[in-house]
Amino acid sequence: MNKYPHKLGSGGYEDKSKEWAKVLSQNKQSDLPVVKIKNPRGQDWLMGRSEVIADGRIVLPKDVEPVAHKIVRVFCYNFVSLKQNHNSVYIT
Repeated sequence: MNKYPHKLGSGGYEDKSKEWAKVLSQNKQSDLPVVKIKNPRGQDWLMGRSEVIADGRIVLPKDVEPVAHKIVRVFCYNFVSLKQNHNSVYIT
């Protein structure tokens, strides 16, 4: 059983990477850790389990939070917070 299922659909990472590139370029000046992560594998892992909501925030399911913290610690140089709200974690 996959403990942290992705939300990629049938196109997989290849199809989603085009969509993510657009979202990430729009947010490149932000403090989002997924933008700061220079390692494509860590960035893809986070984006594959997240949703981009209308206001541009990237939202992860709460059960992914421990892994997200590890990825941020390993691949980001600046401290970044993960804000909790009900069953989701907003990467800020």
